[in-house]
Amino acid sequence: MWEAAHEAAYEVWEGLLKVFLSPHTPPSPHTPPSPHTPPSPPSPPLSPHSAFFSKPYLGNCVF
Repeated sequence: MWEAAHEAAYEVWEGLLKVFLSPHTPPSPHTPPSPHTPPSPPSPPLSPHSAFFSKPYLGNCVF
């Protein structure tokens, strides 16, 4: 049962990545970082195992 749930979550994750990385979506407006805010730390590498237990990584997407 755990394997089925993990596989289903992985398929959903792949679907979300296809939506967010699709070339058909217009690029998000990028605002330059403020000089008063420190740079954010680098994000960990994306893997399906860590994505199952952590919140989705969307890169520099601005909503």
